[in-house]
Amino acid sequence: MVSTAVQDPYARHVLARMSDFFADERTPWPRRLWDIGSVLALEELWEAGHWQAHNMLSASACDWQRHELKAILGRDAGLGDKDLRKEVTNLLSKPLLDPSPERRRLKEVIGHLRPGYLDRWVTAIAVEEAKRVKPERFSRSVATHLLDLGYSGLHLRDWARGLRTARLTATDIAESAAELARSRTQAFDVLVALDKVPHRELAESLPNWLDKGKVGAWLREHGHSTAGFRSGGGFVYQLQALDPLGAADQARQLLDRMTARSEFLRGRRGGVLPLPFIWVAGYDTPVPLEPPARGVDVLSLVYEGHLYKVDSRTPSPRPSPPAPPTASVPGSSPTPSGPEGPRPSL
Repeated sequence: MVSTAVQDPYARHVLARMSDFFADERTPWPRRLWDIGSVLALEELWEAGHWQAHNMLSASACDWQRHELKAILGRDAGLGDKDLRKEVTNLLSKPLLDPSPERRRLKEVIGHLRPGYLDRWVTAIAVEEAKRVKPERFSRSVATHLLDLGYSGLHLRDWARGLRTARLTATDIAESAAELARSRTQAFDVLVALDKVPHRELAESLPNWLDKGKVGAWLREHGHSTAGFRSGGGFVYQLQALDPLGAADQARQLLDRMTARSEFLRGRRGGVLPLPFIWVAGYDTPVPLEPPARGVDVLSLVYEGHLYKVDSRTPSPRPSPPAPPTASVPGSSPTPSGPEGPRPSL
């Protein structure tokens, strides 16, 4: 990568939008990323044909999705040269029934498009600025593809911040993104510690269970402080992910399933009580168990005086269900870093 003394405006625009896309709840919702990438969108369309054949989706719904993609994907430089993009749009002009030659061909095209998607964007960006696509399209295409691959949003946020600090060019940004896309998943050891463990004998029979002494030893071995730390034991999971925060997010989902099951224990409502952090081997900071909020701020409730005007005829939005209650960890403090919750797909 070749840095410049002053970053060009195009690159600044791209990184500013990526920072919006990968940021946490502080970004206003209209500026967040609510899209999925081109390759994943084509894969979802291909899967929709299967469900249409089984009468789970209507033909009109699949046709709507197909027409929407046709209007968007023809301008996506990551899909290849003009001839390949033309073939994609031609396929999207026809019903993709299951089975059909068009649907089989779409599957072949998707297999060709996924590898090298961001490498093709490198070629598209390595031209003079007047011939480039708008920075909004470039930033959205890169961001959605990296998220679709499985990177956590906050890991990508830190990546984008590093690019901004280095004052890289737009071509450097595309090359760095393509390098991320070529990365393979790796194994991460993740510790989930529990404060309350009902039916402890069931946990102790599992090979990945650690008693409270071994939990403390695991934390010290991986460079984490145990000052004031107390737990009733925990589980260590080995998870495949592209980054540590992605591994923590997988562990959070496993823990959610565990605590949900414990709600059905007779006489032990809410029996499994986790500590409010997750620890990943090789990652210095404990990851908060509760992910950043992805809600929407409705400012008109105050500005227009509707906050206390309620009656039986007034519909009101409901917030997302709260995360399971957690015990406190003495001596620890929350960190602003942590993996995002699930990204909505269209």
